Amino acid sequence: MYAVIKGVLKINEGLELGSVRKPLTGLQEGDWPKVEIAAKHIKEAIAKYC
Repeated sequence: MYAVIKGVLKINEGLELGSVRKPLTGLQEGDWPKVEIAAKHIKEAIAKYC
């Protein structure tokens, strides 16, 4: 989940976050569609409510 959050922040905010724990795995190739969908939903919510 941490990798997905990092991916969303990279897409929406341009942030590159380091790892808080070494054993956490990074995003796999198949995770990017989920990250892009989550990032889109966050952008839509910000536009609608902020």
